[in-house]
Amino acid sequence: MHTRIFFFLIGIVFLSSCGGALGTLMELGGNEALKRKTVQEETHNFHVLKNAIIKNKIEKGISAAHALKKFGNPVLLYPQGEGQRWVYKAADNDWFKGEKIYLFFDKKENLTGWECINCK
Repeated sequence: MHTRIFFFLIGIVFLSSCGGALGTLMELGGNEALKRKTVQEETHNFHVLKNAIIKNKIEKGISAAHALKKFGNPVLLYPQGEGQRWVYKAADNDWFKGEKIYLFFDKKENLTGWECINCK
């Protein structure tokens, strides 16, 4: 009797662990869609910002919140001095040789400048 209960419990544990693995596989599939969406957004945001620079539609002094609304999320942001540097690049651009745009913000989170690296 105890042996049957033991194997029954082992079976439940095994099946529940398989379900967990199946759930993990399903999550990975969902993450692929998230990855594609993120790549598309990064590229879109880069092009929106690049076009704004080309057409002189960007102004010093705008707030970081306004920049986020207008240009979307940067790929990377990090502290620089007392402010921040935001990095925008298309997903398929190389980090070292590809096009990228830096936005510079002061400690009050106002845009102080930008730099387009390797932009064509």
